[in-house]
Amino acid sequence: MKKVTIIADLPDMLREYLDQVVKPREIPSQEEIKTYLDDSESLDDSRKDIIEGYLTRKLVNIVIEQKESLTVWDWLGPWVPDASHKIYLEDYYAYQFVEMLPQIVGRAQSLTALVVKNKPSEEIVHILREAFKSYIYGLYVACICICRCVLEQLLEEKLKDKPVPIGIYRRPDGREKGKFEALIDRALHEKILDLPGSAIAKRIIKRGNDAAHDGKASEREAGKVLSDIHVLLRDYFLKKDL
Repeated sequence: MKKVTIIADLPDMLREYLDQVVKPREIPSQEEIKTYLDDSESLDDSRKDIIEGYLTRKLVNIVIEQKESLTVWDWLGPWVPDASHKIYLEDYYAYQFVEMLPQIVGRAQSLTALVVKNKPSEEIVHILREAFKSYIYGLYVACICICRCVLEQLLEEKLKDKPVPIGIYRRPDGREKGKFEALIDRALHEKILDLPGSAIAKRIIKRGNDAAHDGKASEREAGKVLSDIHVLLRDYFLKKDL
């Protein structure tokens, strides 16, 4: 197998390149701004314009950051239109990506690929990719909730031609089951899942519900859910005899 050489300082190289692109746009560094202010006697119109450009960039970046929550403080209103400018957005997200790159690579390395003879459907592949990308980009709530969607799709695909046993949607005490509980029980009844597999499926549902309700999740929790999906794919849904 051919060896791959990895450039360890790639983020630094990208950051240096970005600096070369951004600086010609007359965006001074904090050190340059401090020098201009310290030398207040020579603060001519040209330097005032440079300082104004620097402060504008900082305020626009704040707007872009707040825009990700779909809300922006009213006092930042004058800079909201600029926050949609392509140049500002390119600079902001390019630097953000470079800062995240080591963590993205680390998380991608931590996930193992499943070698299979039976590929999932295109729909499953699509949402699995979304779960993977959410994880490596640090969007752990999204990752866990998408994994819950993956499980739902897997169960529905396997059960689409299976008859629904009478009473499968009700518990022994007469209470109605939730959709996921009914799907897992049907999969257990049809021998698509066994007891250990159904326990894993229920764990994914619980973690998905917790993440959706709490609005927070850790990298460790998201990793565990991806690992559970990995086991279900390997041992149940993509087995050759199913």
